[in-house]
Amino acid sequence: MAHNKVILLLIFPIYCSFLFSQPSNNFYKLSEGLKKEWSKKEKTEVIIQVHDQKMDLSSYKSSWDKSQKGSFIFKALQENSRISQYAVQKWLTDKGISFKSNMLVNALLVTLSKEQITYLAKRSDIVFIYDNPEIFVTPYQRSMENQSLRSASEWGIEKIKAPAVWAMGITGKGIVIAGQDTGYDWTHPDLVSAYRGSSKEIVKHDYHWFDAIDKASPLNKDTINPCGYSIKIPCDDDVHGTHTMGTMVGKNLSGTSIGVAPGATWIGARNMDRGYGNPFSYLACFDWFLAPRDLSGKNPNPLLAPHVINNSWSCPTMEGCLNNHIELFEKAISLLRKAGIMVVVSAGNDGGSCETMEEIPVTVSGAFSVGATRSNDSIATFSSRGPALILGKKVIKPDVSAPGVSIKSALPGKRYGLLSGTSMAGPHVAGLAALLFSANPSLVGQIDKVEQIIRETSLPLNSSQVCSNISGGSYPNPVYGYGRVDALAAVKKALSVTSMNESVDPTIQIYPLAGHQQLYISTAFGNEIFTL
Repeated sequence: MAHNKVILLLIFPIYCSFLFSQPSNNFYKLSEGLKKEWSKKEKTEVIIQVHDQKMDLSSYKSSWDKSQKGSFIFKALQENSRISQYAVQKWLTDKGISFKSNMLVNALLVTLSKEQITYLAKRSDIVFIYDNPEIFVTPYQRSMENQSLRSASEWGIEKIKAPAVWAMGITGKGIVIAGQDTGYDWTHPDLVSAYRGSSKEIVKHDYHWFDAIDKASPLNKDTINPCGYSIKIPCDDDVHGTHTMGTMVGKNLSGTSIGVAPGATWIGARNMDRGYGNPFSYLACFDWFLAPRDLSGKNPNPLLAPHVINNSWSCPTMEGCLNNHIELFEKAISLLRKAGIMVVVSAGNDGGSCETMEEIPVTVSGAFSVGATRSNDSIATFSSRGPALILGKKVIKPDVSAPGVSIKSALPGKRYGLLSGTSMAGPHVAGLAALLFSANPSLVGQIDKVEQIIRETSLPLNSSQVCSNISGGSYPNPVYGYGRVDALAAVKKALSVTSMNESVDPTIQIYPLAGHQQLYISTAFGNEIFTL
């Protein structure tokens, strides 16, 4: 939730007799959250996942360039959803029931009665039916808004050595960064010229902006959103989104450099109503980024997909986003990676204790997670620690860390301010990815390689904290990951890459811990832990 006070909605299990009167062999298709919620309402908003019927990706080649990857994945998903969703969509249409379709995860969002949900659960073409609970953005700390900008560059920009990269003529030019957040003030002086929809002749928001919020969240006390709903022009109904985008692409038009990649352009999507979203709103944004559409939601074009997506939000289990939902996000992010799009996520602000990286999307295998550091390179007290449980295995996370305390960036209304959180750290890494893609275009779409470069060139940092018998002095570790990112070292490494056919071989390191050994295997998706 993008506010100082975090409101927690506790959902208590209330089962009605209706549940137990239905055939038990259909229950496995219903999420636990749905079973708890549908007794409270006459109708419930649900996500219906449909079985894939035409998803042959066997001819996919990892050596393709980004445009080839994106077009191939999009066409495969488009055809799959057209065929596999046809019967369910016809059933809904015949009953006069409206719905939203998501081709990325092959699912539908629809509001149904208990009887209708039970009927669909019996169908062989239905994989699973999920609830769609309201969830909130990773909390952050707000302080000292409307700051004057006095230094040449914001401290985080200096710390990761971005100005030294700019001095080499590398600023992110030609690269598109996307963000899904509380929205964006596209007219902000540091953002307006970087917005892909901007033009000296005419401003066009088709293919550059998407609003997944069409109604008020029940978790807000009122239904008055300052931006409205289903809006056709970018707007930030909080401050969170504008601040994160400033850290990625801020143009230095007001005396201080606030953006890591000031030469990059950006597109955006709103996934929350003043800090509150739901699983489908996040998935809808991922779906749109795969192939941006015009403002009517039509004419998708995968060639306009971004190179990297920043995600400074979380999906807490305490708000109803249960383990079942992880499968949808695993599928979405896996396919985005296949399309050549990097997905950067914030580690979360539940830190201090070990194993606090427990919420979607940081628990998704294909997400590149970022912890937060202070100006002296110490870990922020709020930064969540690993290891994380991913696909049933403990994995050393975060991947890396970046500046995230008292970060100065843009705020709506031509203002600037300081915010703290891993929400502020993630954008530094999304901006860094843009610099790497720009420095060496052969890296575009090669997500495994780019993530490997960022890990290998980060400044190793140690901690006295031991998590799951993993010493904070090991490399990587569950506090800093591979360390604090270094843009200059990463770009130099990227420039040295001459062939994208180079293999990404696992790096095996063994550390003696508490009388036994643990084997760390570095992979494209993180670092699996095996006790020997």
